[in-house]
Amino acid sequence: MSYDLTDITGIGKATAEKMKAAGIDSIEKLAKAKSEDLLILKIKGVGKATSEKYIINAKNFLKERGTKTKQKSKPDTTQKIKPKIDTKAKPKRVSSNIKELIKKQAECNIGLVGHVDHGKTTLVKALTGDWTDRHSEEQERGISIKFGYSNASILYCPSCDEYLTYYLAEQ
Repeated sequence: MSYDLTDITGIGKATAEKMKAAGIDSIEKLAKAKSEDLLILKIKGVGKATSEKYIINAKNFLKERGTKTKQKSKPDTTQKIKPKIDTKAKPKRVSSNIKELIKKQAECNIGLVGHVDHGKTTLVKALTGDWTDRHSEEQERGISIKFGYSNASILYCPSCDEYLTYYLAEQ
């Protein structure tokens, strides 16, 4: 098994790529780095506390797994690599059939309750196409205060293996 910067808790692909571009290409180098070294990289979302946490996580990772990391094995160039074939290819949607089936379905009322700024209005918009922030004070402040509801027909399409609404089928 090979170890990569993305094996460290909290480090994603983009952050690991930026670290590698700056010369921190292994977990050992990250564990030996100083917080200031990471701050100089100006990676989005990485401040002093986060950089210190990355370093601590790298040190803990090395303690658990041992300081000697295994190198990634390269595929043998003499063998031909077979391309992956997707055996379960999804058929294209037949939107006219789906739209007709959805029109025959009963509608359900979608209304979400939750704390401010957690994506309720955005989720309803994604499902139904209706923006539920209809009140002027909500639009000015960019938050949902009053409850907004919208209707949607949800249909399971066995040929697509997906659940769809009329709004999603139109896209």
